[in-house]
Amino acid sequence: MEIQLEKIELDLAFTPISSDYFIKNPANSYLNHSQYWLDRLRVWIYSAKKLVHEKLPRVFIASNKFSLGLQFTDDLTISDLNQQWLGKSEPTDVLSFPVIDENIHMLSFPQETLELGDIVVSMPTAHKQAISLEHTLENELCWLITHGLLHLLGWDHPNSQMLDQMLTFQGKLINASNNYSNLSAFEVNQ
Repeated sequence: MEIQLEKIELDLAFTPISSDYFIKNPANSYLNHSQYWLDRLRVWIYSAKKLVHEKLPRVFIASNKFSLGLQFTDDLTISDLNQQWLGKSEPTDVLSFPVIDENIHMLSFPQETLELGDIVVSMPTAHKQAISLEHTLENELCWLITHGLLHLLGWDHPNSQMLDQMLTFQGKLINASNNYSNLSAFEVNQ
């Protein structure tokens, strides 16, 4: 059965960063709107399902209804989360908190929503990395969020080979979203 983007449902719990963050560059304010990220995440989920990689959980492949959280925050908050959950007392760019359990039998209940987990991104760190890598904040956020999404789907990178595989698949997801011209409509209308 052919997967269709229109069939992918996503309930996104989006927590933007304070609007004061965008006073310095109001041109980026669209990045702080949930619909912008909802559209992209739907395409990334659709693309991941279509590309079907052996690392993707069966429950993910079986579902078309998803829920996840996306939070933009500051370095202090992400540093606190990093300390609490990973024992590292420093800021980081993105943290993921997956909840998928392979023991869930979604084939029995395909109409159920599959909770993927939460992605937390430090906007100041993303901004610094965008400058350092000489690309836009939007590109950096797309990179970090797709990375977080793959962690929600069970990917990890304990060695360089696994990291290379993950980054390659991540690049495919981002390239897929570049092929959907309707994604830029939100930006123009703001």
